[in-house]
Amino acid sequence: MGYRSEAVLVVSKKAMPHFMAIVGTVPDGLSLCFQDHSLMEQDYNDEEGTILFHWSGIKWYPDAGIEAIESFLLKMADLAHDDYDEWGETYRFVIMGEDPGDEDAEGYGYPEVHISRTINF
Repeated sequence: MGYRSEAVLVVSKKAMPHFMAIVGTVPDGLSLCFQDHSLMEQDYNDEEGTILFHWSGIKWYPDAGIEAIESFLLKMADLAHDDYDEWGETYRFVIMGEDPGDEDAEGYGYPEVHISRTINF
């Protein structure tokens, strides 16, 4: 069992070298992104080289793959902090846990990737 989350990561072509320098050097990170996803969309949003990764029902617990993605996010946050115009909109990460209010978003690119909770009846 365990606590499960839904997560989406969008990496622009511009951010891809940083992504591959960090996540690409960790076999579990490569596997998580390029094999163990629920969906991977290349050229996302009609942007050549931009990739969207989606994981549904993932246990977002620290392991080598998760830590590699989180290291990439930290690197991008640092770059965006130093030069927002250059890096702030080159990535997006959104994660939603099972519990209401357990959600987080990082990066300012791709605003269409967001959380929307609704009541259906």
